[in-house]
Amino acid sequence: MLRFSCEKALLQGAVNTASRAVAAKSSIPALEGILLEGGDTLTLSGYNMQTGIRTKFTAEVEETGELVVNARLISEILRRLPDDVVTFTANEKFLIHLTCGDA
Repeated sequence: MLRFSCEKALLQGAVNTASRAVAAKSSIPALEGILLEGGDTLTLSGYNMQTGIRTKFTAEVEETGELVVNARLISEILRRLPDDVVTFTANEKFLIHLTCGDA
């Protein structure tokens, strides 16, 4: 469904940028997340019904797709990973697998 790899610093910077527009608490769960869209580039979008932030960067997208992930959760996970290449894989059941270096 969605598979890409990129440097941790690039992904973490994009998540931090898009997270600025994400609602902290919302009755609509999708507004607490970041939309990841893999195509020619990787696009991350955050939206809170008033403000939207979209950021793009070059990543090695192996399988195109779209997925909404919880902004706070993905940010905390990325912060704890070592500085290396992050491989992100999501399947058709929306299960996410992140690998980075030895983690």
